[in-house]
Amino acid sequence: GNTITVMIATISPADRNFEESLNTLQYANRAKNIQNKSKKNETNPSAIMKELREEIERLKDELGKAGGSGDPEQLRNLNVKISDLEYAKKQTWEEKQRLSKMFEETRWSSLAKNGLLQFRMNLMRK
Repeated sequence: GNTITVMIATISPADRNFEESLNTLQYANRAKNIQNKSKKNETNPSAIMKELREEIERLKDELGKAGGSGDPEQLRNLNVKISDLEYAKKQTWEEKQRLSKMFEETRWSSLAKNGLLQFRMNLMRK
């Protein structure tokens, strides 16, 4: 998977909070035993392409209906949406993989910079 879950249980050293601290520790122990099953995020490229084409056609129809009588701001927004969808449709699979890899590298460097990388590595060893 592409996520990590962290839980922090805080307890009190005071005698009067013994029961609450005990309950917190028991809950943390139960939560520690929860097993997540990750699965790969998979998408069907042809279904996405079909959905994008339909959205572009819908927006073009909406733009055509607005014609010259429509609000200029609304027409501009529709044109922006259409061009964004056309760009997404033209994006190659390699470009999407490159962007994904770049995002992952940025995430790892951010974790390392914030000191969370070592924490995550320790969790993975357990």
